[in-house]
Amino acid sequence: MSERLPILEIWLNRWIEKINQIYEIDLDHLKLDFLGEAGENDAFEVLMVKTDDKLFLSKGLLKYDDEFVKAFLLYKILKRLPKSGKKWMKVKERIIGEEGDAFYGKIRQIEKMYRGG
Repeated sequence: MSERLPILEIWLNRWIEKINQIYEIDLDHLKLDFLGEAGENDAFEVLMVKTDDKLFLSKGLLKYDDEFVKAFLLYKILKRLPKSGKKWMKVKERIIGEEGDAFYGKIRQIEKMYRGG
């Protein structure tokens, strides 16, 4: 069985709650189960209950202090999950690769807005 990592579960639950509020979408069906340490293979894994998909989230998510930024990142990642429930999706260090610099520019804007900068 996988080892539970309570702090990651708390953070992810918090982000999911924010996503539910901000984007008015229901992510309450998610069951979080973490396999391995955050840092092992540079990822931690979230099992998606309804679809049986596995999502590998970059530990890079943890570097952002702002909860809104984390919620925004997680929202963007979860939107990219396959709807069929039969595919796997892996998100590595560059979280949304093909959107590149424009995506990170948006994150910087959000960080400034929420930090009053």
